[in-house]
Amino acid sequence: MVKNFLFVLFFIYLLLLTNISNAKNIRAASINLCTDQYLYLIADKNQITSLSYMSKDKNISFISDKISDIILNNGRAEDIIRQKPDIIFYGPGSSISTINLLKKLNFNIIYIPDAKNIKQLKEQILVIAKLLNKEQKGSDLINKIDKDINQLINYKKKIKNKKIIILSPNGYVKGDDTLIGGILKKFGYHNVINALNINSYSKVSLEEILLLNPEVVILENSYRDSVSLSQEFLIHPVIKHIVQKGQFLNFNKKLLSCSGPYSTEIIRELIRQKND
Repeated sequence: MVKNFLFVLFFIYLLLLTNISNAKNIRAASINLCTDQYLYLIADKNQITSLSYMSKDKNISFISDKISDIILNNGRAEDIIRQKPDIIFYGPGSSISTINLLKKLNFNIIYIPDAKNIKQLKEQILVIAKLLNKEQKGSDLINKIDKDINQLINYKKKIKNKKIIILSPNGYVKGDDTLIGGILKKFGYHNVINALNINSYSKVSLEEILLLNPEVVILENSYRDSVSLSQEFLIHPVIKHIVQKGQFLNFNKKLLSCSGPYSTEIIRELIRQKND
């Protein structure tokens, strides 16, 4: 994320106001799972022209059971063009060809990157709320996040800098320069992949994991109803050995699918599993 994200997005907001005839009734669409969740939490339902079809997937979406009355799009430009939204939100992984076509057709396109920390998460909420003229809902959401973060205070002293690793299918790991990495650091954990100079996302080998010798392992529980080669990494004997000799935390995939407003659910899950 650029350093001046808040300023840049506010400037875009001012430009949008000059292009939208009725700024108080801004209608928006999302073609990305993560921006779907922002839009669902901040916009009024009558402002949402559509969300991406991924929001219906219970394995990766927190809102899958809440959007039966909201139109879903498949991420293609033709879906969005027919709906004529004032703003279209997208994020990492969105189709470049779709974005380029919508830009050529002069749609207002807003890119929301993965938040790397709580500060950036709050900035994104403020900007999206401003764009949608829903500042109060944005403030309420930030207050809820602050309340969740405050739960860390009583637990940080109990962790005592335990060595932790976050493992996803295919051996991908997350460092301190990610939202979950930052939350774990605030919680009092030490991310062992720091020793490999990994700050964000990267792939590591089984040998490297064994040498890092983590005390706590978070496994991303991927799609429960299917089996893939990427998931086999998580059930390799080396991983089983590390899990058996330490502490194991099993996270549902939707907790790690997005760095967004639902990410503070990670805190509740950490506290719940620690108390079990």
